[in-house]
Amino acid sequence: MRLRYLLRTPHIQSLILSLFIVLTPLFTITLSIALSPWFDIFNNALSDLGHARRGVVAIIFNSGLHITGLLLIIHGLIYLRRVFPFTGPALCVNGYFMQLVALLNEVYGGVHYLISIAFFISVAITMSIYIVEGRSLTTLTVLFIGVLSWVIHFLINSPGTAIPELVSVAGMIIWYVELNYAYRTRIIKSMLKVKKRSQKKLYHHLMRCYPNPLLAT
Repeated sequence: MRLRYLLRTPHIQSLILSLFIVLTPLFTITLSIALSPWFDIFNNALSDLGHARRGVVAIIFNSGLHITGLLLIIHGLIYLRRVFPFTGPALCVNGYFMQLVALLNEVYGGVHYLISIAFFISVAITMSIYIVEGRSLTTLTVLFIGVLSWVIHFLINSPGTAIPELVSVAGMIIWYVELNYAYRTRIIKSMLKVKKRSQKKLYHHLMRCYPNPLLAT
């Protein structure tokens, strides 16, 4: 009964969903790289794994993006927007662009690259919104490191984008963990406030019904 009750609480449901959001891309990206001996982080992009002609590897990689994007939309709409009314909807946009990256994969050429750029920009915007809304120094640091990795990439004119992409993915995961911790903390505080209000209402009701404490027994 207690387990069933815990599973019905919003912060536990959000925690379970966030675990799938973090673990799904980690698993599918790692598996895709493991199944691709040709892949080189210095000369390739992660999107190369999702090229439609890559067969099973492309299915694994793109499926991971699709599932993660869908879960982001659900998480942002149902849970996070209750506590972070601006970050939650913005996260849904990130999820939508992530699905587009998988749908319009590398086989579509320039369209795919435009969608990929739009995805990373949308994530940076969402993180910026959360920095203000959640007053998060951690997210600010992570965003700075992510942007710096791309600046260095373009300055040295590296042939592959996998390294700044992986740095960005790692940064997103750190941000997402911090975001969910903040959500859990605030939702628990909100639940405790509601409980205290209920106790106060009950106390005042009893005092009105039984002004003499001896009569209340």
